[in-house]
Amino acid sequence: MLIGIDTNLLLRTRPSGIEVYLAELVRLLPVVAPQHRYRLYFNYLRSRHNERVASFSARQVETRTCRIPPQLLEPLHRYASLPIDWLAGKVDLMFCPSFVVQPQRHGRAVVTVHDLIPFTHPEFCEEWLIRHFTARVPQSLRRADAIIAVSRYTADAMNKVLGIFAGLPAEKMEHLLNEFCTARILPRLRKKAVAEISRLRAAGKKVVLVSSSIDFLVQLISEHVGADGWVATELEKVDGKLTGRISGRAV
Repeated sequence: MLIGIDTNLLLRTRPSGIEVYLAELVRLLPVVAPQHRYRLYFNYLRSRHNERVASFSARQVETRTCRIPPQLLEPLHRYASLPIDWLAGKVDLMFCPSFVVQPQRHGRAVVTVHDLIPFTHPEFCEEWLIRHFTARVPQSLRRADAIIAVSRYTADAMNKVLGIFAGLPAEKMEHLLNEFCTARILPRLRKKAVAEISRLRAAGKKVVLVSSSIDFLVQLISEHVGADGWVATELEKVDGKLTGRISGRAV
């Protein structure tokens, strides 16, 4: 099996716990699972990273390098659904070490979730991080074929806050997100954005919220700010229960 690993975090100059986790994983995987081959995917512009990237090459490990400005690459993944395997190459399994699974044409995807602090304790997080988690993480978890939670607390948080497990009654999901949205999200909405929506509607304009977040959450926010409508990623429901899948394509 050819396993791809998104290893861009290894190029950070000040590694955190996630980078240490990834570095140990890259070091140990060829040892504990030598029957597989590994491809490390990097995207960078600065030549000073060349030596660092070359140091990872080994008998069972190859590297694949792209040179696309990160400010351009992230919108291509998010809004144009650029498949990561167009850049990293076709693999049997792509491992994403930090929350986000990019669009993928071939193979399966596995993602690690380290914590959900921006959801469970947003008072300790900056607003940009909360917005990032709200917009990207639920969609990524639904896109993954398997999820590695680093602790039981994180696994429980995914089930309670994100409602990603199948069989959850849709009414229960709506109740949980209503509490979460009221306590954590609505107080943090930008006042200027809410005021702009009010101004546009007063001027006779129609306002529609568009987000890749799940429909329950976007609907609540839309109703709070007085928008005329909303477009979001719809969770599939059968007999009043969530199936764990999305209905149609993710927004």
